[in-house]
Amino acid sequence: MSGVVEGTGSLGRADQLFVFRRLSHYPLTFTVVTPLSNIRVQWWKKSRSSYLLMLVLMAGGFAVYRWTLMRQIAWESERRQAHDRELETEKALRDTLVREVHHRVKNALQGAILLMETSRQAQPEYSAAIDPAVARLYAMAAVFGLQASEGEQHVLLCKLVPEICATLAKAMACSIEPVIETDTVRPVQIAGNESVPIALIINELVFNAIKHGRPGEPVRVFLSSDGESATVRVVTGSTRRAEVHWYEAHGIGRRKLKIKRFLE
Repeated sequence: MSGVVEGTGSLGRADQLFVFRRLSHYPLTFTVVTPLSNIRVQWWKKSRSSYLLMLVLMAGGFAVYRWTLMRQIAWESERRQAHDRELETEKALRDTLVREVHHRVKNALQGAILLMETSRQAQPEYSAAIDPAVARLYAMAAVFGLQASEGEQHVLLCKLVPEICATLAKAMACSIEPVIETDTVRPVQIAGNESVPIALIINELVFNAIKHGRPGEPVRVFLSSDGESATVRVVTGSTRRAEVHWYEAHGIGRRKLKIKRFLE
């Protein structure tokens, strides 16, 4: 009979391991007692290399994982930056093409204006019919010229009104004084698809004021805004006031304005 017993010996409190074997043919029992700490020391001497190797492998695996993760993050960042650069390049190209189109449209309108002015000089009797058409073409050319120079689809009303006044003053050989009273911090902006119609309305206001005013009488064009609406007033010696009102459609700071009413 043989066996192994773990417990505390009578000579001390340390945990010990008892190994005994009883001989089958003789009344003798052999017993070996050793502290468990000795067995643990021997076990550690045999196993520590395996555990150290496992620890090294775990540390190496973590280092590889972290390096791979950092590379993945860097790759994602580079990919996003490349995508952003591509979008910026496409936007710049699109803006360049749009400006070029606006510039070409402006040149085409100016060519049409030149032809009509040549016809008016050759046939003065048609001036009454040609002058309004020329004025409208000037207004349209002003819109496309601003869009080409600013590189934006929207048009600032504080720049559109003086441009229309300058072109009409040149075309009609008269004096037009624009007076801008709008907020320069939050300028009134007109959406791109509404710029030409609004420019034509302002052009009609100023053109009719010149046409029906006293010859040589200066025309003053006032532009004002109160944060919710914008007003254009045309004042001459014979016409007291003519106005166009817009209301703010939506947006803060970037206002897209629509025509509300027209007063004569």
